[in-house]
Amino acid sequence: MKFWKKTFLAVLIPFIIGINVAIFLITHINYSTMLANEVHTTALSAYYVAESFYTEFATLEGWNVLSQDNKRHVFSELATLYKRNGVFLQYWENDEPVYTIGGLKELNIDWEKANDTTGILMNGKYAATRYNEADYLVIRMQLDYPFDNSDVIYIYPMEEMTQARKNMLWTAVIAEGLVILVVGVILYVIIRRMMRPLQSLSVAAKDIAEGEYGKKLDVHGKDEVALLARNFNEMSDSLEEKIEELKESDLEKQQFIDNLGHELRTPLTTISGYAEYLQMAPADEEERLSALGYITSETRRLSKLSDSLLKLAMLRVDEIERKEIPFSKLTDKLSDGFAGNLAKRGITLCIDKREGVLYGNEELLYSLLSNLVENAARACEEKG
Repeated sequence: MKFWKKTFLAVLIPFIIGINVAIFLITHINYSTMLANEVHTTALSAYYVAESFYTEFATLEGWNVLSQDNKRHVFSELATLYKRNGVFLQYWENDEPVYTIGGLKELNIDWEKANDTTGILMNGKYAATRYNEADYLVIRMQLDYPFDNSDVIYIYPMEEMTQARKNMLWTAVIAEGLVILVVGVILYVIIRRMMRPLQSLSVAAKDIAEGEYGKKLDVHGKDEVALLARNFNEMSDSLEEKIEELKESDLEKQQFIDNLGHELRTPLTTISGYAEYLQMAPADEEERLSALGYITSETRRLSKLSDSLLKLAMLRVDEIERKEIPFSKLTDKLSDGFAGNLAKRGITLCIDKREGVLYGNEELLYSLLSNLVENAARACEEKG
């Protein structure tokens, strides 16, 4: 999974969880408020019903005609009247149901655990119950003395409140969906824009991996991403410098190898020439010793030359050894080293011997002069 997707989900999921918790709390608080208001209104209605029962019973008691039949008659009139409004009544005596209307008989309510009504003059309790897949709010009101053994059960259907709660939940769900959709789109756009510098960084890193070492990023702002881009540009500059240094180093190594081969060619040619001379030409003992002396001398020079060339490779850290060298020493060495070999090729080596002293490295100076002589000999015709 890409980083921007992880960031998107890491922000969106907690937001969804938070908005669901908020909706649950708001819905619960609203429903609790609605239920409290409904309980208060229903309990007040139940109080008026109980007050009606009490007034009728007191009147019948005053006329000395309070009987069960008259109680039934009073209940029947009131119950029929309230049933038209969807409210069901029950009349209890001594905690037992005596009269009831409608099909609500077994409510299975534990009245000892029921809540007490508040703000009502008469004693009462209330409970919410479900019967035949419908919700009801049940209020139990106890009549005053001398009818305090009697209770009126006021059963109020909560269809409207249940439907209102469903509508509220559906409204909350739809609103939540719209909010999540809008927030998701905004979050997507913001995160994608925030991730563009990282995408550019990824592309630049890939280009560097493919050999574009001077790749740079446009830096905007002062946040962490901009700091990362600046560090990347510094890394790119440093890498480019290192690559150039490596290229220069490789070039120097190649030049050194070329120079080494060129410098070694002269003494090797001299040694090879004298060796062939000893093999092919009849020579007396003095000539043979002289030729062997030249071979030995050129071998030593070859060894010193190798050391000097190795020192040249370390010019940046080492110093070349210098000393005073008589010029005649170099010219004599050139004459001894080349005269015989050049004579066989019909070429004369002419040296203008001068007095004087040079300050430098003897082997490197001799290498320089011998290269010049050898190059001149290649361009010189016979008897030149």
